[in-house]
Amino acid sequence: MTKLEIRPGFLFLCGMGLLFCGADTALCAFIAAFCHELGHYLASLCFGGRLERLTFNWRGLEMRVSYPGITDYFCDGFCALAGPGVNLLLGFGTAFSAVSELGFTFAGTNILLGLYNLLPLTGLDGGVIADSVFKSFLGYSAAEKACRVLEISVSASLIIAGVWLGAKSGNFSLLLFAFALAFGGVKKRFAVEKRVKP
Repeated sequence: MTKLEIRPGFLFLCGMGLLFCGADTALCAFIAAFCHELGHYLASLCFGGRLERLTFNWRGLEMRVSYPGITDYFCDGFCALAGPGVNLLLGFGTAFSAVSELGFTFAGTNILLGLYNLLPLTGLDGGVIADSVFKSFLGYSAAEKACRVLEISVSASLIIAGVWLGAKSGNFSLLLFAFALAFGGVKKRFAVEKRVKP
């Protein structure tokens, strides 16, 4: 039976979305996040996946899927790519056919969510995709090093861009976003390494 969890962080996220973005944008973001997770779930069905948990938290929606057997790197990468792929298809499809402001908001929300999740950072779909590709071609230990280098490079680039944008415009939201991503990625990577350490 699927377990449903709603955490306080999700209620905070909804409140902040309504306060700063308005009801229309918050609703578009929620629908985009739902379509994103639906993409993951439908892709997992191709490999016999079963939905175990659906969690609403400060990052939006997350789900845990179990598989009847051991999954390979192709399965992991394909299922990770499905979420952002659905968002980008919806986003660009809606952008070319939208006739209202709400349609363009929905398109932009999907495109931003899709691109954000493609960042090759631990905890995001892009990190799973990069991990799957590197491990398919380089082997486990070399792939781990390559993922670390890529993650540090992307995090540093986002932080530098955040500093530059903040200095130019006085808006430091990208810098805060970059630090949150970097901290979350490091925390998850250490948790994974501790779990797999013999």
